[in-house]
Amino acid sequence: MIKRFFAVLICVFAAVSCQNESVSENTEALTRSSNLTDVLKSISANDTAEDNVIDSTSCYKIKLPVQIMVNGQQIRIVSPSQYEAVAAILNESEEDDDRVTLFFPITITDQDYNEVTVENQELFDAIRETCTDPVPAIGDDCVSLVFPLNFYRYNSGFQIQNTYVLNSNKDLHVMLMTLGPNEYYSIGYPISLNVKDGAGITVFSNEELLSAINFALQGCEQGGCTNPGVLVEDLSLYITFSNGVVKDLKGSEVTVPQDIVFTADRQGNQKCAVAFNGSQFLQVTKSADNAIVQGQPYSISLWFRMQNTNGGDVEKLFSKGNATGEGFQLVVKQLNAPLFAAGNVEIADTDWKTDAALPVDTSNWHHWVVTVDEANNIKLYRDGELRNSQDASEANIGNVAMDYFIGSGFTGFLDDLRVYKKVLSFTEVQVLYELEGDCNTCLE
Repeated sequence: MIKRFFAVLICVFAAVSCQNESVSENTEALTRSSNLTDVLKSISANDTAEDNVIDSTSCYKIKLPVQIMVNGQQIRIVSPSQYEAVAAILNESEEDDDRVTLFFPITITDQDYNEVTVENQELFDAIRETCTDPVPAIGDDCVSLVFPLNFYRYNSGFQIQNTYVLNSNKDLHVMLMTLGPNEYYSIGYPISLNVKDGAGITVFSNEELLSAINFALQGCEQGGCTNPGVLVEDLSLYITFSNGVVKDLKGSEVTVPQDIVFTADRQGNQKCAVAFNGSQFLQVTKSADNAIVQGQPYSISLWFRMQNTNGGDVEKLFSKGNATGEGFQLVVKQLNAPLFAAGNVEIADTDWKTDAALPVDTSNWHHWVVTVDEANNIKLYRDGELRNSQDASEANIGNVAMDYFIGSGFTGFLDDLRVYKKVLSFTEVQVLYELEGDCNTCLE
C-alpha cells in the first residue's frame, strides 16, 4: 500500500511528469487543484496512523493527553514518544490476552484535523467500524517542511487578499483545504525541508520544492539511502547537486543564490551538476565539524568543466575564505590551468599548459584532487594522475575556521565536491576518478 502510494505521488509531482519528465509546475500562482497542492496536503496531513497501538485504527488519532489501561497497567499518555512503551508492554508475553482500554470521554481527529468528542466505548466502536483506511500520509521521518513559512492568498483577479504566517502542518493543511474554487495562493520562498537520511535543504521555487520532495519520496520508497558509500570516511564536506538541490551530505549549511542554474553531470544525469555564470558563488558556513586549519591534513576532490576560454582570468572553484591571501584557493588561471594557492605558495598543473587543447577545452569534464599533509607536502592530481608536488612549509592556511566559497568568479560547471580531513592516497584518488557521476541526496 505504501509503495503504491509513493508511486502515485511521484507521478503527481509535475504536470504530466509521468508522460514527459521535462515538464514541471513552475508558476508562482497555485490553485486547490494544482499538483503541488496535492503533495503539500499529503505532507501536512494529520498522521492518524501514529497511535494505532492504542486505538487500532488509521482513520483517527486520539488527542493527547489520554488515560489508558494496558494489560492491567494504567498509563497517562501525554506524548507520542510513549507509544513505544505501550507496544513494549503488549509484547512482553505471547501468552496473555493483550488489551488496551480507553478512559472516556476522548477527542479524536481525522487526517484533515477535524475533531470529534466521543463519550463512550460503544460510540467509539461504531465510528471505528464505519472507517475505511485512509491513504497513508507522508510521515515526518521521510520529508517535512520547516516552519514558519509565509502563505499568500489571491482572488481570481490575482489581487492579494491576505498574508499568513503558518507555524505548523495543521496551519498549512487547513489553509489548503479551505481554498475556494476561484482562489489562488503562493508560498514565500525560500523555504527549508528536512529529508530522511540527510541534513536540511533550502528551495527557492515551486519547481525546486517538487523536485526535492520527489527525491525524498524515492529514497523512502527504496527503503533508505542508495549512496554506495565509497570513500566516505573522514569527510568534512560532501556537496552534491541533485535534481536542482544543493546539499552538503555531512550537514553543513550551504547558502545558494536564487538564480543558480543546474546542468547535466559527466554521466549525462540531468540537473545533477551546477553551472556558474561568473557572478555567483555558493557559501558554506564554517563549523567545528568542517573547519580545516594549519597543521591538519586535508584533501579536496571535485569535478569541473570550463566554459570560459580566456586564460588570463582568475576563477575560484573552491576556497577557504574569499579574500586574497587568506585561507587557500583552488583556482584556474594562466591558460586556465588548475592551481592551488596558500599564503605565498602557488602550485600549478604544469602538464596542462603543454597540451594546446586543454586551455580552450569547454567540452570535457576534469577531475581535480589536491592533498596537503601535516608538513605541507602538497600534491596535485588531475584526471587520476599526479601532475605536480611540492614541499611548502610556508603554505599557511591560517589557524581559524572560515566559511568556504564555491565558484566565485567561475564560468563553468562543477560537480561532486568532497573535502577530507586526511591525505588521499594515489589509489584513493584513482577510486574517486573512476566513480560514475551520481545524484546522491544522502550519505548512508
